[in-house]
Amino acid sequence: MGYMLCVTPMIRVLALLCADAVQRNVRDTLPSSVEYELTALGYEPLPALDALVKVGHKLREKGFITHKLC
Repeated sequence: MGYMLCVTPMIRVLALLCADAVQRNVRDTLPSSVEYELTALGYEPLPALDALVKVGHKLREKGFITHKLC
């Protein structure tokens, strides 16, 4: 049996920040707020992800995928 790695969303955000895929912007508001946005590097995988989603839709249409994850 394999080990399950528990990763919180904040750890994932920190990893993306370290990889320069996400930029953190602190807003001058009360209370203070922080926004995260993709950098140019963060946008690079989007075409590949879009292609995978399209393949998933085609497979569902053909009946190879019979359940919805969400």
